[in-house]
Amino acid sequence: MIYVVILIGVAVTSFISAILGMAGGMILMGLYAWVLPVSAAMILHGVTQAASNGFRAFLLRQHIAYAVFRVYVFGAAAALLIFSVVQFLPSKALIFILIGSFPIAALFVRNAPFLEIQKPATAFVSGVVVTAAQLMAGASGPVLDVFYVKSTLDKNAVIATKAVTQTLGHVLKILYYGIILGVVAEDGALPAWIFPAVILTAMAGTRAGRAVFDRLSEGQFRTASRIAVVTIGAIYVLKGIQEIVAPTL
Repeated sequence: MIYVVILIGVAVTSFISAILGMAGGMILMGLYAWVLPVSAAMILHGVTQAASNGFRAFLLRQHIAYAVFRVYVFGAAAALLIFSVVQFLPSKALIFILIGSFPIAALFVRNAPFLEIQKPATAFVSGVVVTAAQLMAGASGPVLDVFYVKSTLDKNAVIATKAVTQTLGHVLKILYYGIILGVVAEDGALPAWIFPAVILTAMAGTRAGRAVFDRLSEGQFRTASRIAVVTIGAIYVLKGIQEIVAPTL
């Protein structure tokens, strides 16, 4: 039953991510952290989201802002190097609180004048910060979003560039938890079939969500994104607090 829940969650969240460019990854990371050990959740989430974002990036590949992505890669590599030295492994409570706090914190910094992803320095900082958020919490959509608020990129370029940078981040997350930390799962390995299953399900959900995305106006796209991440954030902050106060509930 747990794997049925996981596959349904993958389908729904990939559909949401294809429409909003975020939110789906947050929901799915929370679901995985709810039902799996931390490292297993991180690995499976990385595989799922790398497939979902990678497929979305492929579908929109002509819209990717490669000037942004090239600089972002160096920031992401720097973050991975720092975490490899520190060897950080988060608790479930921390994961929930971070996932929930990111969209709320983003509301306070989204209008900062320096948050412009098309500037090379900002693209580098974005690579460091967003990748660090992914390695700590598994999902970082709202953190990435603040760097695009002031961009002049259209919705296709925003979705495409976010998708390719998020794909990179999830691949680095798999590398960090699966190889650098060497902890694929604390309570036993996941069945091999679940990995291709989540990949195929993520691709199907992404394809379905793309049809809805094409019908959204620029205003609808940005408004729906903000509402979704703040609502989800509040739910996960409460879950994180519950994990600290009464972890067995």
